[in-house]
Amino acid sequence: MWGYASGDWLQAAHWLREFQYEELINFLSATNFDNDHVVVMFDAGIGDATLQNQYSLLVHRPAKRMAASARDRGMQFLCYGTVASGFLSDRLLDQRSPQGQMENRSLTNTC
Repeated sequence: MWGYASGDWLQAAHWLREFQYEELINFLSATNFDNDHVVVMFDAGIGDATLQNQYSLLVHRPAKRMAASARDRGMQFLCYGTVASGFLSDRLLDQRSPQGQMENRSLTNTC
């Protein structure tokens, strides 16, 4: 299971930063990180160019704190699910509602 508790995520980010210094990669980006951990990365000198996160007509959690953190640090969003992950498309017309527990990384992320 994915989680922050082990601390390996920050070490991995440091290694990616080293690859960037060695010009093996151009930009660092992250996906589905919450605001507090993005700030930790920036404070550790690991600035992400972009953050991929869910930001849509129905899911606007990044507006709470993440948008200000991104703006203050020069980070851009790469948003997915912008039109409500298909809920507003013809694809779901006349379809049964999903059953069972619906949990994904975005739903557990508190931006």
